[in-house]
Amino acid sequence: MSTLEEIVNQLIDAISEKGKQKTLIELEPRLSGLEEEVSMLRSAIEEILQGEPEPEPEPEPEPEPRFITVLEGDFHPLWTQDPQWKWYRDGSFPSWNYGYNGTKTDERIPGQSWPRSEFISARDVPNFNGANGTAITWKQGSDPRVRWGGVMALPDAYDEIVFSYDIMFDDNWDFNKGGKLPGLATKDSKVIAGTIPTCSDGWSGRNMWGDPNFVSYVYHPDKTIKWGDGNQFPRPPRGVVNTITYHAKLNSSADAKDGFFKTFINGVEADNFPCRMYCGSESYRRGFNAVTWQIFYGGNSAGWEPRRDSTVTFGGYKVLAPKS
Repeated sequence: MSTLEEIVNQLIDAISEKGKQKTLIELEPRLSGLEEEVSMLRSAIEEILQGEPEPEPEPEPEPEPRFITVLEGDFHPLWTQDPQWKWYRDGSFPSWNYGYNGTKTDERIPGQSWPRSEFISARDVPNFNGANGTAITWKQGSDPRVRWGGVMALPDAYDEIVFSYDIMFDDNWDFNKGGKLPGLATKDSKVIAGTIPTCSDGWSGRNMWGDPNFVSYVYHPDKTIKWGDGNQFPRPPRGVVNTITYHAKLNSSADAKDGFFKTFINGVEADNFPCRMYCGSESYRRGFNAVTWQIFYGGNSAGWEPRRDSTVTFGGYKVLAPKS
């Protein structure tokens, strides 16, 4: 057997022993005068040892979105001195119930003179964070029971829901003792304010501003106090646009305590409040079907009112539900 043939066989044997290949360096003393052949062999063997290049993995398909948008828009109320809440609608807007909790009343405060513009005013703010915004101003000393807003009906009742909106507290906004922000409610909810719910009364949840924190403010059937229940968490800053998002999910059964009301500020989870939305019987199970679009100071007694003129601006909103 020729020297070159012997070497080639040795190289083939070495290559076949995976993880134990002999190097060309060990064989070089025997390859004198065979430089050209060695160069060719070296290139061929290196290709074999390297193997076929690993194919690039095919990109994984984008996951199907779990949520879809069921409602979105922005707000521009037509502010009048009429005691009813009036809203501007352009056909693409959802159905609105005027007044607080869907009623046609203006919740007149005994002993107070009207119109409401003595206490509160609103104006359009074009292109507020990409939406038609609405700035609402409370005048210094306004009665804390003066409210801006209504209840917005959703297209359906959902077991799980995400609601987000843009908001900016003016640099001069007075947080004082606190006040209420927009929120969510289950179908036919009777627990918007000042009640201890029964199993069949439904549920509502929102945020409340305070000083120095925000508070989740929830009416649920396991609470034992008259007013809303919840946790405190850091308040977003004045003078910049913040996106507040609620993610709420019904408990899976009347006895299960796996429901929750979460708050995210600018995409970061700020609070997770576990709660049941119903109890006692599956017949009391009702999905989320309303946005309680209200903002007001209070409390409902002296001392909660703004101590200076204070303006807050709302922009776009979006409601999402799980894809069916």
